[in-house]
Amino acid sequence: MGCYLQLAICKTEMLPYVDLEEYLLSVVGSEMSAAEPMEALKAQAVAARSYALVHTFRPANQWFDVTSGERHQAYKGIATEYNTTHQAVDETTGEILINPAIIEGTFV
Repeated sequence: MGCYLQLAICKTEMLPYVDLEEYLLSVVGSEMSAAEPMEALKAQAVAARSYALVHTFRPANQWFDVTSGERHQAYKGIATEYNTTHQAVDETTGEILINPAIIEGTFV
């Protein structure tokens, strides 16, 4: 069983229960260039996964866990999915940061 997020796309639209790993396919490509070195993309995937998981336990509000904008993590949908971002997410599946201070500090 996978992990799912409730994602607010804008103030009036919400995507209920987006699969975390599918969400990351867009986040990695939205947060950085898909042409970056693979190790950088993989580091972004781990950091983004960790951040999203924190917000499933400490959601943005009672309706959703994260937003699609830069307040939480950029998410632009399929338009920012690339072979390299798929590879980075796939090769780091299940990997997370375990120090909460590092997770929050990564996105300040």
